[in-house]
Amino acid sequence: MPVEILVLKDVVKTFGERRVLDGVSLTVGEGEHLSLIGESTSGKSVLFKVIVGLIRPDDGEVLVFGQDMARIGENEKRRVLKDVEMQFQSGALFDSMTVKENLGFVLDEAGGRSRSEKEKIIEDLLRGVNLWAAADKYPYELSGGMQKRAAVARALCTFPRLALFDEPAAGLDPVTSVRIIQMLGSLLAEHHMTVLAATTSVHLAKKFSDRFVLLQEGRVHADGLWSDLLAQGDDYTRKFLSRDLAV
Repeated sequence: MPVEILVLKDVVKTFGERRVLDGVSLTVGEGEHLSLIGESTSGKSVLFKVIVGLIRPDDGEVLVFGQDMARIGENEKRRVLKDVEMQFQSGALFDSMTVKENLGFVLDEAGGRSRSEKEKIIEDLLRGVNLWAAADKYPYELSGGMQKRAAVARALCTFPRLALFDEPAAGLDPVTSVRIIQMLGSLLAEHHMTVLAATTSVHLAKKFSDRFVLLQEGRVHADGLWSDLLAQGDDYTRKFLSRDLAV
């Protein structure tokens, strides 16, 4: 049995009168690749922020490497998060740093690598997302799609045990989207990372993983292998999984 990297137990989060997460339970094993799918209002982004401790749940448990993120102290949380990276939808790059410096900052914070090793990682990743020519540009000089690619590279540069990607290919052209998914796949295989990718695109999710977790109105509506859900899921599940397969 694989080590449990992430365990969510009946997680609830409410904003005002809206219950965004309504009892989410989920277990992810070490080295697993999981696609978290659902409509844009299904709670995917909030769930990711709960996992990394940016949002505190109202109820339930969020266990990352066995540590409950809602109950541990700040020092322990920082220790846990050294092995976690997240790519935000907005990119969340440091505006005062170039693309190359953004990746370098994360590598410096992680420590343990020589300057030449860090330089090679940065170059390899930026070439992988077709941004090496923009390495010395600042985020404000980049298009939205380029910022997204830079954010994906930054989230990968420490090869974390757990990586979360929130709509990693949204707003990108089809060729670049596939290229990023392929890069993720090769790095995952090489470094045995555990990765969750949240997306509204079933087409891209299918290229990334076999296991799908479908959120609907803050609840896990379906969880299983692609083939099983398509064959045995209810009408909503089958319709969602089939909606853009012609892409």
